[in-house]
Amino acid sequence: MKNLILAFIIVIVLFCDSCSPIYYVPNTQNIPQLEQKGQSKLAASFNLTDATAGGELQAAHAVTNRIAVLANLLYCKAKDDNANGSGKQIELGPGYYKKIANNLIFESYALVGFGNVENIFTKTHYTTKDTIRFDENVKANFYRIGVQPSLSYKRKNFDIAFSTKLSNVVYNNIKGNLVNEVNSVLVNEVQYLKDNKNNLFMEPALTISGGSSKFKLQLQLQKSYNLSNAKFRYDDFQLSLGLKYLLMKS
Repeated sequence: MKNLILAFIIVIVLFCDSCSPIYYVPNTQNIPQLEQKGQSKLAASFNLTDATAGGELQAAHAVTNRIAVLANLLYCKAKDDNANGSGKQIELGPGYYKKIANNLIFESYALVGFGNVENIFTKTHYTTKDTIRFDENVKANFYRIGVQPSLSYKRKNFDIAFSTKLSNVVYNNIKGNLVNEVNSVLVNEVQYLKDNKNNLFMEPALTISGGSSKFKLQLQLQKSYNLSNAKFRYDDFQLSLGLKYLLMKS
């Protein structure tokens, strides 16, 4: 009887219509490049990773001539038609900024983020009479704590920034019933995420912007490294393209 049940599970997994679930994608780094009290930055962007596509909103405001705050919102969805996965995140933080030389701006932000991720996989089971399709899923909440320093070269119509985000991501409230085949081994994805719930990421990024003094198109390339678990299933590269607006001090 046990062998029959195992064979049934294997047949289902073999006919799963998609690949392994992804549990983390980097969000676009918010590099405000503020210079004085009262300045604000707003941005909207479209992002792509290997497995997802999504949109983001960003904001930042200079509270004093040295202190600023920022906020980020992310929504992304799986690009695979057979994997109905999605993720959401909100990120907030205070920071320090200073113009350290002509056209050079240093910034560093402490960040706290909260979000959730869900992977839904459609599977197919064939019998002698019917074809049965059904969904299995795994979902979780997460929080992250991090720091993001950056150095920007800023001109009126062009700027470029180098930044790195170092953050710890912790998953909780993990639920679901997804059993998946990974490297010919059956994996209980809920248990997998519980066993790999703590992850330390380092994410260097290059941001290039061009346009007018107030409106600029922005391109960002970002690489993600899991320093604590290199085998954790995540997307390690992100490209984003968007528009940012600098609201000048009145």
